[in-house]
Amino acid sequence: MIKSVEVTPAEVAQQLMISNEPKVALESLIEFLNTKKDIEEAAVAEKEKSNNEEQESEEKQIERQNSEFVESETRCIYLT
Repeated sequence: MIKSVEVTPAEVAQQLMISNEPKVALESLIEFLNTKKDIEEAAVAEKEKSNNEEQESEEKQIERQNSEFVESETRCIYLT
């Protein structure tokens, strides 16, 4: 689990020093790691969502520009 979550040795030590009871300290560390993993996954999902929205926005803008170009081209044909 420690390998799947970015955690510093200081963070691990801090969680292990919460209690003198080994079981409580390890449970605290596990809870901390799970929480940190959930936060990291949420951040990655949010970043992907943001990137997708940005890409869709860019595609819509390009599509809008293309349609404006076609429309202006059509106007020019009718004017000549």
